[in-house]
Amino acid sequence: MSDLVQFISDFFGIAKNTSATIFITLLVFTTGQLLNYFTNSIKRTRIRFSQRKIFKQVLKASIRTARKQMAISEEVIDLMNFEKISKISRKRMEFYQFQILKEIGFREFHKAFFQGFESIRFPATNKLRVRTFSKCWEIMKGLEFWVQENYHQIDEFGKKYNLNNEIRNNSLKQLRFFSENLMQFARQFDGQKIDAELGSFLTGYFDIHTKFQKKQNLAPRDVHRNLIIPLRIHARKHPSIKYIPELNNYLLEASLAYENMYNAMKKAREQYFIYSSNFRYYYRTLEKTLKIM
Repeated sequence: MSDLVQFISDFFGIAKNTSATIFITLLVFTTGQLLNYFTNSIKRTRIRFSQRKIFKQVLKASIRTARKQMAISEEVIDLMNFEKISKISRKRMEFYQFQILKEIGFREFHKAFFQGFESIRFPATNKLRVRTFSKCWEIMKGLEFWVQENYHQIDEFGKKYNLNNEIRNNSLKQLRFFSENLMQFARQFDGQKIDAELGSFLTGYFDIHTKFQKKQNLAPRDVHRNLIIPLRIHARKHPSIKYIPELNNYLLEASLAYENMYNAMKKAREQYFIYSSNFRYYYRTLEKTLKIM
């Protein structure tokens, strides 16, 4: 140390006491800068570690959400028929994970994975990690959208289905009143001679009802196949009967409502098949990205 002080004194042409003061000042300053640098480096390293941990935890939570959404979509597909449709429920899942990533920011997470000595990789490996990191954000954005779309779709389907089911039930109710009035009308002819065309219509009409009442399954599809369609065919055979226009109104309205309900379920099944496929792709891809990151 004395040699260094002597060197400073000789080099700058100043007294030894002054050289010693300068040396100590420089030493303290340099030591302080080094300590500050290492302290900040450790702090930044800990922040990057914490952010990488958060990112991976968010990915794991997103994988679980995607799996659950896939299961919900497959369950809806299975229940999307007239026999099971009453079991469908509106299961809403809040997808908050992507919002967490957005609050911290793309740049901050990018620094966490690709800055610092701990992020040094082979060039090829690093390129793969960069592409994988960008893919994560793309998938998370898509997952956020489809989770919301999944819920809105079941809500929209429910409104369409229930509206047409209400119309159909009202038509069947009117048809029941029509049948009761027709039965009272037919009883007037007990033991009396009746017009052949009218007799044929009444006999066929009540035969269809009798066969239908023996059926135990009253699901919309069975009502349509075993009551509505046979009555429509029977009505076409007797166009001259004055009751046919009123009957056709009830039958056509019930048929149209049934077709709308069927088409709504068909469209929903197709849509939920897409949802299921998307969620399956998302969770499998996120599992792969988690291993790479």
